[in-house]
Amino acid sequence: MIETQTIGIFLIEDNENYKLLLREMLHKNEKYDFNVSHSSNLKDGIDGIKKNEVDIIVLDLDLPDSSGLNTLKTLNSVVTDIPIIVLTGSRDEENMLRSLSVGAQDYLLKSEVTNREVIRSIMYTIERYKKYREQMVDRSSDAEYFQNIVKDSALGILVIDRFGRVIFANESALHIMGRDSEELIGKSFGLPIVDGEKTEIDIVNKHGVQTVVEMSSKETEFSGEKVYVVSISEITEHKKMQEYFKNLSITDSHTNLYNRRGFENLAEKYLELSKRIKRQFLIAFFDVDGLKSINDSYGHSIGSMALNDVAAILLKTFRKADIVSRWGGDEFVVLVANAEKKDIDLIKNRFNKNLGEYKNTHTRPYKLSLSIGFSCFYPDNPADLNTLVNEADESMYRMEGKS
Repeated sequence: MIETQTIGIFLIEDNENYKLLLREMLHKNEKYDFNVSHSSNLKDGIDGIKKNEVDIIVLDLDLPDSSGLNTLKTLNSVVTDIPIIVLTGSRDEENMLRSLSVGAQDYLLKSEVTNREVIRSIMYTIERYKKYREQMVDRSSDAEYFQNIVKDSALGILVIDRFGRVIFANESALHIMGRDSEELIGKSFGLPIVDGEKTEIDIVNKHGVQTVVEMSSKETEFSGEKVYVVSISEITEHKKMQEYFKNLSITDSHTNLYNRRGFENLAEKYLELSKRIKRQFLIAFFDVDGLKSINDSYGHSIGSMALNDVAAILLKTFRKADIVSRWGGDEFVVLVANAEKKDIDLIKNRFNKNLGEYKNTHTRPYKLSLSIGFSCFYPDNPADLNTLVNEADESMYRMEGKS
């Protein structure tokens, strides 16, 4: 009598009919004794896998408590030493290939599953995964040799196999990614790999700290198999410095509002968008009355205080969607988003109210007063930004804008 081989299968599938169909297919087989356990959601599935002798997992990606590739990624982060076959109802080939890149060993299309295809996929996956584990052991000497070459490199070096799993990581890579060796080796890398291209990626380590890394990869051979050698370097501080200098170039140092350059950059983009979607907006121009006199009488430090007072009042008056800037000297310009000419009185009243409250709650040696002018952008007859700002400036002399 030929002894049958017992194979533990854990099926995670919420469709009752499909679960019964797969069970029937597997129980009909005489060569193998398939011991099938089942769960209809991912959470119970993970618990069940830990309690049973499981040789292979058959996983539906779309479950009541998880969907798509996130299902596979979640399972892969917990179960690291059991091969997975993905069930899918979609013919999206790109999605199928992505499932292989993040840890699945095979996939089955639900609409085309037959008894023969299910058995073939299960046995092929188990055998291939067994060879993969053997190769992992054989690679240890190659990894040791490779480690000796790159161990002192400040550059993080990883080797990723064709299944998207990490088979080597040097100390720098572990440090940059904030992981221990046991948390990386044999696990899905989980990041997109593009051969020959540099990319910037945000990584959040197990402590919740975000790091910006620059990553590049090169396809090569390692222990006779096609792999990707991935190099990563931490550029978090570099990115912070870039952001700092960028902010310096578009921010006014006295008020922390946008400066003229920053305003023009953002306002030009908003103007082009408003043209396309046929939306009006306003430009408001403010001039601080008598700033020179304040500087002459009390000094430039008090003059700077007056500018900061104006900035605070403007930020209180306008919305986050509006672009508030110090145009230069005693002038401030605001792009009032999604506003029309009929809104001008409302804006003036809100500004005057905030100015009055500020005067009542702040003791200053000067009297704060501003002149205000407006212009309107009409998408059917669009003016350029420079024209709109000039029109708002000129309108101060035609309006009763003193506050």
